[in-house]
Amino acid sequence: MAWLLPNRIIKVFLQLRLAIWITYFRNGSGSWIFNDIRKWFTLSLIFPPLLLLLDIPPNAFLPAFIPARIDHIKSVFAIELIASVGFLFGFLGSPLSYHSPDRDTVTISQHLLIIMYLAPRFNHAVIGPLRARQLSPKSETISVIYNSFYNIVLGFLIGAFLASPLVKATLSGLSLRFLFGFAIWALGFKGKLMHDEILLNIERRAISRAKDGEEGSEVKELHATIPQGVMFQYVSFPNLFCELVQWLGFAIVSSPFPFDLSSILSLINLANIVSVIQKPSYMFAPHLSPSYVLFMAEAAMKIPRALNGHKRYRERFGPSYPTERKAIIPFVV
Repeated sequence: MAWLLPNRIIKVFLQLRLAIWITYFRNGSGSWIFNDIRKWFTLSLIFPPLLLLLDIPPNAFLPAFIPARIDHIKSVFAIELIASVGFLFGFLGSPLSYHSPDRDTVTISQHLLIIMYLAPRFNHAVIGPLRARQLSPKSETISVIYNSFYNIVLGFLIGAFLASPLVKATLSGLSLRFLFGFAIWALGFKGKLMHDEILLNIERRAISRAKDGEEGSEVKELHATIPQGVMFQYVSFPNLFCELVQWLGFAIVSSPFPFDLSSILSLINLANIVSVIQKPSYMFAPHLSPSYVLFMAEAAMKIPRALNGHKRYRERFGPSYPTERKAIIPFVV
């Protein structure tokens, strides 16, 4: 890490890292905390799809005195700040280290993984709002609350995992898996930016027309509002699809695929599912790394969101909306 930071900052970094580790994670207690959080957070991912299946409004559980919608830009910044705090606590504390991490160095591969994790967060929290500063969107309050919890937990898990001796040992060089995963991540990241820009341009044109008092025909207005171009010809939400691709690439880079075919097929049996849930946390899907938990969490959040949005698009535009478009995954769903 010395090639990136001056010695004084490195010294503060190491002192803070040691203080967190001694206070919370020494004598192996960190691994128990890590595995407990990893297990129960993974199991909680059933709830977003369940809410979609039961058609429960997102604000159904919100007390009446709390506003149903809040400023989107401020809420996004707060969520990503929370995620960064969770990540830094997990990375600095290094709960999976059984020995004092005060003399640990951060490898080039770890640096790259940190950038791959934080770059989309920075884009979401800072660059995105700057690009959308003309707009004033709102977010569902309950979604902001859930996303805050979701991001701080995942941030901690990812930070702890990237600081672990396992990642340091297995990512000592640039393997084919590393390069393949990085290419997928880069494609997803670029695709997300590109499709976000298309959506922002639609909003900007709508604001400009409203200011100019332009009145066009209904058909012209519909076709001007329906997103077009690149992957919009296949899915309604290519920006969300690209996010999934991005985090899949991150998962491929950081760890091997956690399941084999037999273990996946075994979950068809309800008794096997119950058995997996009842196992101690350290035995629960032992090869399931936080990076794949992140990918699963993104899928659990983004797919229901895309399905709901796709349904609204069809209701709003009717026959004018392209019938061949899927919601989020081309040719699938």
